Amino acid sequence: ESSCYSTRVKETLFLALGGNQDDVAGTFARAVGDIATLPFVTSLRRSSIWRTQPLGSVLDQPWFWNVCLQIDTDHAPNPSDLLALLLEIEDQNGRVRPSAVLWGPRTLDIDMLLWGQRRFRRAGPPKVVVPHPRMHERAFVLAPLMELLGGRVSIPGLPGTLHEHLARALDRPGQAIEQLA
Repeated sequence: ESSCYSTRVKETLFLALGGNQDDVAGTFARAVGDIATLPFVTSLRRSSIWRTQPLGSVLDQPWFWNVCLQIDTDHAPNPSDLLALLLEIEDQNGRVRPSAVLWGPRTLDIDMLLWGQRRFRRAGPPKVVVPHPRMHERAFVLAPLMELLGGRVSIPGLPGTLHEHLARALDRPGQAIEQLA
């Protein structure tokens, strides 16, 4: 077995996928299929698709589609190796890096959100931080994540539940969100 995989311990990971360019549904289907076939994935659940308005300085772009994935594994790779695999999937689906515009249009963005109750940070490059440092501020992450986890779960290292974080996020400007399918 490859040295990039941890010892056999059951873990649950959560990822977020987002995109607003080209055929987003097709891109998501390919990316979810690629993730499902990774050698450490024992099962995968997907949230509904959520449509959200763009954040940041580029508001004149299509709304984003977002989903969250729950991945169960019994021998997860280390976080840096997982990020490398996810970046490769993004690249295979037309992601162009680096974008000069923060939060600009993209075909696919995959973020690691949660890794059980673990917390870790690696300066990079590429930088790896779990839990995702801004997930508690983003309705487009919290709403689909709550579908998979429920609202009473907390983010490791942060006070409050997902439901409480979502209520605060929805009170902020620019957080419009709707469930598609």
